[in-house]
This record gives sequence, structure tokens and C-alpha cells, in this order.
Amino acid sequence: MLFSTCVALSLLATGCGRASGNAREFFGRVEPPEDQVLRYVSGSEPESLDPQLSTGQSEARIYLALYEGLIEYHPVTSQPIPAIAETWDVNADGSEYIFHLRANARWTNGEPITAHDFVYSLRRGLSPELAARSANMAYYVKYAKGYNQKGAFVRDPQTKEFLLASAASEKTVALAPKASARHSSAVEAETAFHRFISGPPRLIVSANAATRGEAASQNPALKQLLDGKEFVPVAASDIGIEATDDYTLRITLTQPAPFFLGMMAHQFFRAVPRKVVEQHGIHWTRTENIVTSGPFRVQSWKPYDELVVVKNPLYWDAAQVRLNKIRFYPLDDETAMLNLYKAGAVDATFSHSVPTGWVDSLRPLKDYMDAPESAITFVMVNTKKIL
Repeated sequence: MLFSTCVALSLLATGCGRASGNAREFFGRVEPPEDQVLRYVSGSEPESLDPQLSTGQSEARIYLALYEGLIEYHPVTSQPIPAIAETWDVNADGSEYIFHLRANARWTNGEPITAHDFVYSLRRGLSPELAARSANMAYYVKYAKGYNQKGAFVRDPQTKEFLLASAASEKTVALAPKASARHSSAVEAETAFHRFISGPPRLIVSANAATRGEAASQNPALKQLLDGKEFVPVAASDIGIEATDDYTLRITLTQPAPFFLGMMAHQFFRAVPRKVVEQHGIHWTRTENIVTSGPFRVQSWKPYDELVVVKNPLYWDAAQVRLNKIRFYPLDDETAMLNLYKAGAVDATFSHSVPTGWVDSLRPLKDYMDAPESAITFVMVNTKKIL
């Protein structure tokens, strides 16, 4: 539903209306797509179709078609709206979220999407071995940072009790989460795991003996605290995410974070199919293997040429998906994109910018977009190499 709305907005922005175009009114040919097929320039060649690996905008545009999260962004207000999670509850201080999944959500292979899929996916995404660049998005989840950064709990070998984060300041132990009071669940569902995860935060130090020893040598208080202790690596099963049943997911945070819900639509939090990933390993996203959860499924992928996705009949909201097919073209050259649009070879592009020299001639035309856009650009400057 969200993707079809976004596509509609994209078509309006690029001038793909129903009126036949001419050179005096429109820059491009504006006949509507045949057979409800959208030809879309999505940006540079996607790094991967694995939503937890890629961080680029070009991949994110494709993920909107192929994968769905617990929640999505409203296409106009950008506020969280239901997706695979039909409803959710938040406790009083915003430190615990309980998502209630819809029972009719399906993978493209017909299997149900459950809360266990999201537990697996988040643990996988935070795995140090996967080295996902967006893993820090989930650091608000309790013990997620400790697991991702190969931390270890500190335990007294005599009493078998774990030291709490309150035993050391953050200046002493960088990986220690902020201490917080025990918070009540938004919904009563007490389990052994919930009693553990909602308790006072444990102290976390590096699991690497050399790194831990170096830090201790520079801090006598830390050295005294760690002397004679044993170190238990933070495991994936320690992360604050739990399936209380097949369709209920509970996420516990390190601290109150009312904004966390708005982060859940990010591609890092979208579920991946465990059976397929474990069966095919790094090749699970190949056309012959890939299984997805969104309004579209992969039909074909020719790298540096086109990615074709078709409507997924098993999608829970398939009745609201108007497009039958999307052809994603990997391209990020503004001039080339505009020429393709002018010739009628594509219906929409990811960028509404035009080369500076073209602005005056395009500004009077109906398919010229003259409105502000929000974007974030990162510029990294090498300050070490002298040219």
C-alpha cells in the first residue's frame, strides 16, 4: 500500500499524467505506462538485495518494493503506520515496545511471517560476522551494542553473579549501557527472558583480553574491579528482542526512546527469510533463491542493466497494489536520466534535479518540479594525505 502511494507521488512529480504531451507543455513524453508497468531510474547499481547489508539510497528505493518492516512511513506525513505489525503497544517511558503482527503476512514462498523471523533478522543484523554498516541503528536495543562490538559480561566466579553497569562509570567502561530503573511491560507477558532483560543493566567490557587489559592498565579502578573475574561474551540470545508467541514481538531498550518507533521502518529492521539465508548463504539474494516479503517479488536481475520485480499476489495488502511490474534501471547521471525521460524510455527518476544549464529552459514546463526536497549528503575529507 505504501509503495503504490509513493509511486503515485513519483509519477505526479515527474509529470507522468494522462494527458498527451508536446514540446511546449512538457519536457518528456507523458503517456501513462502500458499494462501498469513503471520504468524507474533508481540510482546507482545496487550493492546487494540484502536489506541488512546495503546502506545506499538506491538500494533503499528497491527495498521498499521487495521488503516490508513492522511499520512503514506514511508517504505524506512520514509518521509510522502499520505494516506487518498491525498494532503495537508502548510502555509509559518509551523503553519497551510490543508489536502485534498480522496473521496474513506471507513470504513470497507462501510461508507465514512470524515474530521469530524478526528475532532472527535482528540478531543476524547485529552479528559481528555480518559486519552490517547500519548495525548501530539498533544500539538502543538492550545489549545490542555489546553483542555487535564483541563485548562480555563480567561475572564473579565465586558467587556467579554478574556485575552491574552501576559498578563503573561510562568513562571507565565505554561499552557499558546507561543504568536505568526496571521498567514495566506495556503488556503483561512475564517470561524468564523478560525478567532478565528488564533487570538492571549488566556491566560490559571488551571480550578481547588484550584490549581489556590495556584499558585496565590505564585505569586502576577498572583493574581492581576486573581482577579475579571471569568474562562471558554477550550472545545473540541476550539481545533485548523476544517473540512471546508467533505473532507478538517485544523489544526492550537500554533507555527511554520515544523516537524508536520512527526508526523501525529503516531497512535494517526488515525481516529476512531464515531458511533461505541458511540454505544458500551469501547467494540467498540470487534470482533463483531470493524470497521477500513486500508488495513485489524479483522476476529477473541483470546487473548494470535492469532489475525487474512483479506484483506479489501473496502480499497481505495486494488488492491496493496498482502496479503489475517495476523495471528498476541503475543510473545516476542526471543528463542521461533526463534524456531517457525526454525520449519516453523511463517514466520516473529518483532525482528531481536538473543540470544547471537546463534550468531556464525547463522551468516553464509542466513537468518541471520547483519545490524543496529534504536530503542528507555525507562528505568525507581526507585530512591525513598531503597532495
